[in-house]
Amino acid sequence: MTATDTATIDPELYVEQWRILQFTHLGFTPAQIALMLVDGVDYHEAANLIKHGCSHEIAVHILVD
Repeated sequence: MTATDTATIDPELYVEQWRILQFTHLGFTPAQIALMLVDGVDYHEAANLIKHGCSHEIAVHILVD
């Protein structure tokens, strides 16, 4: 991707793609990621739970309304 390509990407789409990538790196499944995206879960909150030993399933349960 070139600098010109990133300039034409919708900023909201760019952020959404970044969030998907970050949740994936944390080890969440696609289904868990979809739930968190729909609910607007903050990446940093999810990362903090995982960092402190919370399972992915419990983290989703805590973070998703």
